[in-house]
Amino acid sequence: MSAKFGAVNWAFLGVSLSLFSGCLGKFASSPGQDASRQQCGDGVCQPSEDCNVCPGDCGSCSMPDGAVTNTFACPAGSTPDIGASQLTRLSNTQYVNTLTDLFGSDVVSQLGSQLGVLPTDNTISNPVALFSVSSDHVTAYMNIALAAAQAVTSSSTLASTVFGSCAVAASPGASCVDTYLNDFARQLFRRPLTPAEITAGEQMVIATSGTYLQKLGVLLAYHLQSPWFINRIEVGTGTPDSATTFTLTPYEVASRIAYASTDSTPDTTLLQAAAANELSTEAQIEAHVRRLFATSRGKAKVRSLVYNYIGNPNSADLTVLPAQLLTGLQNPSNLSTAMFAELNQFIDYIVWEKNGSLTDLLTSKASFASDPDLASIYGNPPADPNRTPGSAIATFAGRRAGIMMRLPLLAGAKPRTSVPHRGVNYLRNILCTTISDPSPETMAMLATLTPAPDVLETMTTRTYLQTVTTGGACAGCHSAINPVGFSFENFDPVGRIRSLEAIFTTNNSSGTFVQNLPIDSSSDLTIGGTDFKLADALDLVTDSASSQTGIACFSLQAYRFLAQRSETTNDNCTLNGVFSQLTKSSASILDAMVSAIANSAATLHRKPM
Repeated sequence: MSAKFGAVNWAFLGVSLSLFSGCLGKFASSPGQDASRQQCGDGVCQPSEDCNVCPGDCGSCSMPDGAVTNTFACPAGSTPDIGASQLTRLSNTQYVNTLTDLFGSDVVSQLGSQLGVLPTDNTISNPVALFSVSSDHVTAYMNIALAAAQAVTSSSTLASTVFGSCAVAASPGASCVDTYLNDFARQLFRRPLTPAEITAGEQMVIATSGTYLQKLGVLLAYHLQSPWFINRIEVGTGTPDSATTFTLTPYEVASRIAYASTDSTPDTTLLQAAAANELSTEAQIEAHVRRLFATSRGKAKVRSLVYNYIGNPNSADLTVLPAQLLTGLQNPSNLSTAMFAELNQFIDYIVWEKNGSLTDLLTSKASFASDPDLASIYGNPPADPNRTPGSAIATFAGRRAGIMMRLPLLAGAKPRTSVPHRGVNYLRNILCTTISDPSPETMAMLATLTPAPDVLETMTTRTYLQTVTTGGACAGCHSAINPVGFSFENFDPVGRIRSLEAIFTTNNSSGTFVQNLPIDSSSDLTIGGTDFKLADALDLVTDSASSQTGIACFSLQAYRFLAQRSETTNDNCTLNGVFSQLTKSSASILDAMVSAIANSAATLHRKPM
């Protein structure tokens, strides 16, 4: 899921949009390093320190406990509560992962054509997509169920695993179906079947024609189309129709934390814990959430969460850029793959090896670029592709740091950088600021303001944007977008640090080089009535990471992604816990994510009003 659930209610959060009240007391007044940023202390950022230039990276570079005011009101002694959640179908990722974990990758590979027609989720642009099942979904689920049943019944090994060894015996007994109903079907439904469901399954096998194995295949296909398999259903204990908030069953808790942590079905260990009623306390739930996050699926979920947080970057084909911008690169076609491989290694390093903080994610200079071209862009010798945890790491050169200054967030396929894209992405995702898309009328007006080509060739991208967006309909949004986007102008379309912008005759690879013009990445920001000065993006990310707004935004983004819904005031105590994990002296992104799932509301469900 995404921050696109809607505008952040900043009044509700009690957050003024004064972004930068944290680790560093002020921005550099001009490009370059302010002398007051050069000192180091005891491993905790002090007002005069810059975590990016201090030896040892200033330890964990985290804020002292309580240094940032918690914005999510949760009075002491508050009764656990949770925001309303609708019945949610499995996302496509969760659906495929579940099929894979139940039947194996070989079966899922056989379902390729059927899975290919499953409608896409589009949860980024349409976050309520998981609240409904379309007729196209129904058709796809039916075809997938039939194909999966066919694959299982065509393999004696798979049939024995799913239905029990009696299913492939020469003369299976009439009660053979009960092995499936009490074991594998329990994994499909993510809970034990009720007596009525067991009886219905037995009756279906009796009433179906064909061999005994074929009958069992029909029952399997039927169960794979059940709402209990396709959806995540929470009905709780007691009489749910009469309760606004109710307690989940242990099996429902297991499903909730499994899909939140791994995007897949509860594993055997988790189902056993549910059967033993060992998912009732925060400590019990937390132990399983940490265990699940540490699995391969859990680590993939963590990467997905971070991708969502930074704006779900897409790969750009840099080979279409003018040759002059690619000077010195041996094989730029490899960059689209190398940049994301390095990004994943960086995320894993911060979360798992360093147990790092939000400040680490946004300001660490660690580089894992082993591809020669990527390493040259990042300014470090090629990193060891076989590096083991705990060994030395490469580091960025110059004023580059953190996740937002990597190629997936900087590189583009045009000779001019996209200042609006960089600015909007940062504002929306890192600071949770509402920025509307321009209307068709505004875009049409912009076209009329664009200078003639010969004039445009005398302008930097910054000058051009200042010319066309300082007045009229553009001014409102661009007064926030431009300063943030300009702070990234010391990075060219390839993602290299630059001091000069190369200007070409046309905005494509066939353009002729015209001249180099000096870039200016400094910005004056007025936010919440307070004026700030940025030398470049390094100042921006450093202060965002330790600001109330930046920490609150990550808290919201993480919670929305893991809970697959928007927050309400009922979620304040949970958000309070997430925020607190990010502001401790031992601040940890992993602890914050665990807190978003394993908390006092983990066993509760609230119906939509």
